[in-house]
Amino acid sequence: SLTLVNIGLHFKGNGMALRIEADGPFSYKTFALPSPDRYVVDLVGSWNKMRAPSVPSNNLIKGARAGKQPGGPRLVLDMQRSPKKHNVTWVAPNALEIVIE
Repeated sequence: SLTLVNIGLHFKGNGMALRIEADGPFSYKTFALPSPDRYVVDLVGSWNKMRAPSVPSNNLIKGARAGKQPGGPRLVLDMQRSPKKHNVTWVAPNALEIVIE
């Protein structure tokens, strides 16, 4: 199983960046959902120490939560509005950064 090394939200450009780091390579899937607006990150496999990131005061993301689903953990970002765009980048073999605007 994978262990969450670090998770955080920080300001980047015109949006917010969610960074997820594990102790090994991992797979994921992201998508946005409407009514209410949310951005979802599904992680694959068994994870230890999964938690939601703390959310700094901003005008895009109002909250974050973590839960479990059959394939692995799910992170949900509760949005103030529908995301205009998002960009997902591997910043290391075991670190993912998702910039949401």
